Amino acid sequence: MTWEDYVVSDVWVDCDPGIDDAVMLAALSGAVERGRVRLHGLSSVAGNTPLDVTTANLLALASYWALPHVPVARGANRPLVRAACDAAHVHGANGLGEVEIPAGDRALANDSAVLAMHKAICSLAPARRMRLVATGPLANIALLLRAFPDDAARIQDVVIMGGSTCGGNVTPRAEYNIWADPEAAHMVFASGVPVVMCGLDVTLRSGLSAEQLTSMRDGDSERLCALARMLSFYKGDPAAWPHGVCVVHDAVPLLYVLAPDLFQGVRGVVEIGLGQDDRGETRLVAAGDGADAGVAKASGNATPSNALVLSLVDALGFQKVLGNLLQAVR
Repeated sequence: MTWEDYVVSDVWVDCDPGIDDAVMLAALSGAVERGRVRLHGLSSVAGNTPLDVTTANLLALASYWALPHVPVARGANRPLVRAACDAAHVHGANGLGEVEIPAGDRALANDSAVLAMHKAICSLAPARRMRLVATGPLANIALLLRAFPDDAARIQDVVIMGGSTCGGNVTPRAEYNIWADPEAAHMVFASGVPVVMCGLDVTLRSGLSAEQLTSMRDGDSERLCALARMLSFYKGDPAAWPHGVCVVHDAVPLLYVLAPDLFQGVRGVVEIGLGQDDRGETRLVAAGDGADAGVAKASGNATPSNALVLSLVDALGFQKVLGNLLQAVR
């Protein structure tokens, strides 16, 4: 099968733009244009930058990438329990690598992110299920599942960029999105809704080639050039690229939704560290034999897995699909 052969998914995207979120949203526009996604809405959350900035960026990017006029909702302005700690040192003060894009013509929905997601889920035909693609801290998803627990039965999965079983990027043990709001992550992983964890294990192997980045920067598309400039701020030195690619972490969950055969992983039980020393750690405490292993053994008991943890990617296939999607938004 190719990525065009998979069933079209109903999707809501929750994000904290963010340079790699900008790549994801551009790819999302291509997926919508090619009829591979039914997009129901977008929501912001505090993360890479404070909520006012992520929300402004989401509105601007929705217009810049000509995404459908779906609800764009404002989400949580801080983690559930802890003080906010952003990543502006990575993404720039404006969240987009100091690249300026037009503000656009989108307006915020009247509903909060949680209420807007709930309404979108309830609006689906009975046989359909929503896929929540979450590329920032998980406060909005956790609050949705707490406020409207019956929605869990209408959610196919929560596909997140977050976590790691190979070491962290904000502490030796934790990846930023989970570390930023571990209590929210714990609630989502413990909710009973299937989680697909696109953590650093796989995202560090997933990205654009140097040739693709050069083509975007030097080509005739102003929008792709702007995206390349953002990425150059973010990961400008090819000599420092892990696995030889310019990583685009937040594009990975979307590409998993579109082309799951690009990825490999294991189903298992993931626990979230909530203490001072293990804050944000994602521990795969029990794993099945492969991606189709639905039950993992934990402490000698049969325990349903709560996550599919991705670990490998067809890097060239990833580049081909992502490049195809970006070309659609020239």
